[in-house]
Amino acid sequence: MIESAELSGIPAFSPGQIIFGPLQKVNFVFGPNGSGKTSISRALSDAGAFPACRVAWSATQPQSEVRVFNRQYVDQVVGTEDELAGVFVLGKASVEAQQERVTLEAERNQLEADTGKLRGTLGDALTKTGKLGELVTLEDTLGEDIWKLKASFSTEFSAMFDGYNGAKKKLSTEVLKRRALQKPILPKRDDLTVRSRSLADAVSGEVALLEEFDGSKLDQLRTSDLWSESIVGSAEVKFADLIDRLGNSDWVKLGSHFLEDSGGLCPFCQQQTPADIAENLAAYFDATFAARVEKLGNLAKSMREFLGTAEANLDASKTVPTTLIRRAEFDAAAAKVREGLSKLNEQVREKVRTPSASVTLPDTTAEVAAIQKLIESTNDSITAHNALIANQKKARSDLLDDCWNFFIWSELDTHLARYESAKSPIEKAVGALEDQIEQKQERLTKITERLAILAAGTMSSQSTISEINRLLEGSGFNSFKLTASSDLKDGYRVVRENGEMASTSLSEGERTFIAFLYFFHQLRGIEVGTGDAPAVVAIIDDPISSLDSSALFFVSTRVRQLARSVLDNKSNVKQLIVLTHNVYFHKEATYGLEEWGGSSRHTLAFHVIRKMEPLPNQIVTSSVNPVRTTYDLLWDEIKTAKGGTGSVGLQNSMRRIIESYFSLTGDKKVNSISESFVGVEQTICQSLISWLHDGSHSSGLFESLDYSRSGESVEQFLTVFESIFTESGHQAHYELMMGKSVVMGA
Repeated sequence: MIESAELSGIPAFSPGQIIFGPLQKVNFVFGPNGSGKTSISRALSDAGAFPACRVAWSATQPQSEVRVFNRQYVDQVVGTEDELAGVFVLGKASVEAQQERVTLEAERNQLEADTGKLRGTLGDALTKTGKLGELVTLEDTLGEDIWKLKASFSTEFSAMFDGYNGAKKKLSTEVLKRRALQKPILPKRDDLTVRSRSLADAVSGEVALLEEFDGSKLDQLRTSDLWSESIVGSAEVKFADLIDRLGNSDWVKLGSHFLEDSGGLCPFCQQQTPADIAENLAAYFDATFAARVEKLGNLAKSMREFLGTAEANLDASKTVPTTLIRRAEFDAAAAKVREGLSKLNEQVREKVRTPSASVTLPDTTAEVAAIQKLIESTNDSITAHNALIANQKKARSDLLDDCWNFFIWSELDTHLARYESAKSPIEKAVGALEDQIEQKQERLTKITERLAILAAGTMSSQSTISEINRLLEGSGFNSFKLTASSDLKDGYRVVRENGEMASTSLSEGERTFIAFLYFFHQLRGIEVGTGDAPAVVAIIDDPISSLDSSALFFVSTRVRQLARSVLDNKSNVKQLIVLTHNVYFHKEATYGLEEWGGSSRHTLAFHVIRKMEPLPNQIVTSSVNPVRTTYDLLWDEIKTAKGGTGSVGLQNSMRRIIESYFSLTGDKKVNSISESFVGVEQTICQSLISWLHDGSHSSGLFESLDYSRSGESVEQFLTVFESIFTESGHQAHYELMMGKSVVMGA
């Protein structure tokens, strides 16, 4: 990388000696036409151009090839030869294929031998050889130390080793993982002991909530009409009146089952029964009777299930710790509920035995309400208890973490510090060996690929042709394209859409654009005929000659992308120097670079060439981009002149400031401002505001700079310029712009 250059013997910087630098990885040089930009590019790339110049290269980085894009490069690349009509020679192989092949094979053999030695030094973890083996041995020693201290660590903290007993490697891994975290504030050992005992004495385990009584369901079952309804047989049977009068329907129903096996005799009196008695009994106990009995049975079943669930819920209260339940009060209320439910259950059983009987189930509403209130109170206590248990879980987790930290940062600290101290140099050595192996392996891969290409004898330019044509079309250059030359291997031919040669009809902008595309591809390492892309220093001198706005934007974007890749170390271009006079190109190419990557200020520099009179031109270097807009730069010229240093373009700068500002504000008072002056000052005022009336220079604030000379004194122009703002009522704007400091370098 070029660190600096002594510019001697260059007209723009003579007499004397101007230091161009210090240079960074990416450099943008801004200066007007004729300020010496092209001379700088020649001095950096061609030692014979200006023999008195001295280029200083970095002592820590090898000297690289310098590639320059300038007018001379355009003429060389897009030049024609009479015997090759219309064919452009864009690149040739620099070494004969066979010689390259021999060289690459020798390099490959040496790389393979070097890689083998490096791998032997690196060793293998499994066989415990080399540097990797040293790491494994070191870890094994630490593991033994950890295991011994674990055994001697207080039994009060043994819970922290749950899952690690008998797992020596797992324990070592956990220790190293926690050691890698930030060192915590260590608790005292006595504090750990107290906290451990406190948690051990606490109630452990969560308590289940009690099921609540469903009083509404009980009321629904208890108040059913079936309990008071007398369920009897049909009244149309001839002895129905007798059964109803005696009220023994249930007795008859029970005895009818014995009639089937009595052989025609009454099972009670042993007298002969009427022939139709079975038929009459069946008619008496008809389907309606059966349905009612079935409904009663279902109701009784539901009641029994409810009572069983209620009893189980009451029994569950016995498992609740006495600290969470008002035990005596709860048990008394539960006894009353059980008593009421027992009576209710007896009535249910009675009704099922004698469906014809009418029963009234006891009302347990008060008892159920009382127990329900106690259940709710108990559940509140259980909920609070469970929350406490959850907090105790966190407290236990925190205790275990603190125990681990104490074990690692206090008990094991000496052992771990010794391990870390010994491990660091070994790891660095391993990393260096692996990097060297990887680099050599990458080089071996590239050599293998290159040898394959050489062996196949194929050197195609089609990929570059296709890419350049795509970029031409995307940038609006549709009237011509590149094709492969049929006469010159790896050459190019520029043709029009109809196939005609375009060499003699390319415009200046077209020539510039095609040459820039080829230069850009060279830098990216895809030049036809080359092998690996070498490390280069790229110098780009005003690549926008005769380009329209769209092409200019394309070129500036590509330059910005290249600058980013250089800053990110992702390019074979190790240093970039861009020189321009165009503010718009400069702003587009540098947009966002100062913030790119967060540290580009240390690798990015801006240089401004100032044309001075009568002194040699000066180069001012800064880490901050001094070019914002033409309007800002024009005011910088005024401030420079105000400080006593002459500027060649001072008068034109004043004119453009007045034109831009008063055209923007629409203040027409400035048109008659010259009447406030007399003599020479009136003439100066009229010359400064003349552009407002002409309107020919109002293309905006992003034009390139313009410089001209004037015979009047600098002091007079500065005085009149300030007075124009004062007399027109815009003194505040003048003071604001003059008060802005522009950092141009240390």
